[in-house]
Amino acid sequence: MFTRRRVVLFLFLILILQLALRIPFLAEPLERDEGGYGYMGQRILAGEVPYRDAFDHKPPAVYFIYAFIVKCFGNTVAAVRGFTAFYALFTTLAVFGTGYLIFGAGGGLLSALLYALYSGTPMIQGSSANTETFMALPMCLALFCFILGGRKGDKRWMLAAGVLSGLAFMMKQVAALNFLALLFFSFKKMDNSEGKGWMDKYPILPLSIGFLVFPLIFI
Repeated sequence: MFTRRRVVLFLFLILILQLALRIPFLAEPLERDEGGYGYMGQRILAGEVPYRDAFDHKPPAVYFIYAFIVKCFGNTVAAVRGFTAFYALFTTLAVFGTGYLIFGAGGGLLSALLYALYSGTPMIQGSSANTETFMALPMCLALFCFILGGRKGDKRWMLAAGVLSGLAFMMKQVAALNFLALLFFSFKKMDNSEGKGWMDKYPILPLSIGFLVFPLIFI
């Protein structure tokens, strides 16, 4: 039913729809939290260190994202909104990939369509450049890698899932709950049979090691 060409076409149309739905919000003023992130990004570009020279209570990754936006695209609302709208397209692709692994092509396309339609709605501040928006991409990619790692028995995918979970955690603390869920299921998959290395028998290890990468970098 779903040939590769059709899947690519439908996915392209979904992304166009998502972008079109976000265009009316490109001039929406920054709200309180976004202003705080933007200020922290400006202080980083001025050579200051977060939490020491300027303080905010969120994890640090979002400040560096804002610093990147200001540095590369300018210190404007349109730059923040435009980057966020483009960033959200990659999250939709990650949702499709995860849905494809679980439900097949049809389920992946439906998942991507639902995310494209509802992720940017005003009732959940979907067009905003808040931590939830940025956290969703690495968190979804972590689930994608975790599923692949479980199916292939490949510790590298588990390591990638841990690294991406750690990055999501550095964007918003609640990502730790998703990581705990991955830990639980990796614990259930532990294989104590002979003839395998520690990383292969205990997928919880590469997952946990990967999770520490970004927190240690920021520390």
